[in-house]
Amino acid sequence: MKTRLLLLALAVALLGAASLAAACKSGGEPMTMEEYFQELQALNDDAEQRSSDLEAALDDAVGSNSSEEERIAALREFFDASALVFEDFLSGLKDLDPPEEVQALHEDGVSAGEDAVQAFTDLTGSLGSDATMADIEALGTTLESDTTLQHFTDACVALQGEADKREIAVDLECEDEEG
Repeated sequence: MKTRLLLLALAVALLGAASLAAACKSGGEPMTMEEYFQELQALNDDAEQRSSDLEAALDDAVGSNSSEEERIAALREFFDASALVFEDFLSGLKDLDPPEEVQALHEDGVSAGEDAVQAFTDLTGSLGSDATMADIEALGTTLESDTTLQHFTDACVALQGEADKREIAVDLECEDEEG
């Protein structure tokens, strides 16, 4: 089910966007570069775990014996749960204070993450109560071509490049994995 995998990949990417938004220590004091990227890595790892949990729940709900209605209901629950995770991460935006050296990259990533979450929730929210698997597959195609998602990936790649340039060992998993 290629579309389901695409949607799962999107959810992981958006969780990564959310983790980007949450990377800062509280108190208004900028983090050091090492602290910033260490926190970003920890948040990315947490987002990966949460995403894996959502994916496992979806896999449990969408077995080979599931009807189309059950698969659609499970995907809706997955979309809703993913959106809540994204919103939880993004709620901390106003408290962020990254190092000055990555402030602009961080702000671009945060903005791109917010745009990507909005695009995701708008598109998934547009599924009517009579949606079919064909509608969900069309949604996957639309999400795949959405430029707001590429903007987030680009922002993530830029931050990863900054960490690499400074020899800070993190893997923000910015690129979509094929396979």
